[in-house]
Parts: sequence; C-alpha cells; structure tokens
Amino acid sequence: MRLIEIDADRAPSRASEILMGLGFSVADLARPMAEFSGGWRMRVALASALFAQPDLMLLDEPTNYLDLEGAMWLEARLKKYPHTALIVSHDRELLNNSCDYILHLNERKLDLYTGGYDAFEKRRAEKAGCRPRRGSSRRPSAPICNPSSTASRRRPARPRRRSRA
Repeated sequence: MRLIEIDADRAPSRASEILMGLGFSVADLARPMAEFSGGWRMRVALASALFAQPDLMLLDEPTNYLDLEGAMWLEARLKKYPHTALIVSHDRELLNNSCDYILHLNERKLDLYTGGYDAFEKRRAEKAGCRPRRGSSRRPSAPICNPSSTASRRRPARPRRRSRA
C-alpha cells in the first residue's frame, strides 16, 4: 500500500523530468554522482528536495547554481508546488513569479504580504511612507524613504571630551 501512496511506479520518470528541467542531459542521468562538479551536485540536491515534495520545503538561494533556463523551469515548478515552500532569495524574478505570499521579518515582528516581491515592496514602502525603487535589477532592493516621513533613529551626538593640557 505504501508504494502506491508514494507513486513508486512513476518515480523514475518524475526524477528524470526534474533533473532534465534543472539542466541535466539524458546521458547525465546514468553518470555516477562523483563525476559531477559541486555546482551540479547542488542541482542534484535541489532535485532531491523537489522530488520528495515535503510539506515544508526550505530553499536558500535556489537559483545560485542554475542557468537561465533552469531558473525559469524552477520558477514554474515552484509556482505549482502543492505544499509550502519557504524561499530565501535575492532573485527578484523568482520571488515575483513563484511566490503568492511574502513573509517579512522586521524588528522581531512578522508581516504577511500577498503577491510577489514587487507587490510586497510597494505595500511595504506605502506603509512606511516611502516610494519603492524602480529598476530592472534581479536583486531585491530597499525602498527609498523620504527622511521627513520616517522617524530618525540616530542617537544624539555625544559631547566631545576636552583634553586637559
């Protein structure tokens, strides 16, 4: 019964689909793991996590070792992931195209925003009285704040000690 539950008869084709989506060729599927470089081993580790489909998948910078095609495939795969994926990434495109929610930790408080990264950045900037940065950078950036609209958090300057001469 357990083999039916895990869909064991489809396992080889599912594994091939995931590995090929991450850039492996058909010939690579038969190669021993020891023949692959560190970057390709990271792709295997990512494939393993995607194959297992855990209820909570934690991904830290998942596009770091991927080429453009692999990153685009991963975005599409994560968009239809049936469970929860917690993604830490500087890849704005991944966060915009794969995420339905952004969980923001700020000053020991969690805030949940709906939508991708751009929507999060816009709402967070509006909430803080700032305007979001514009640009095509794939790296997320902090909003630009109008100093008059945010409270200054600088400490007052300490008086300088006078030297005795």
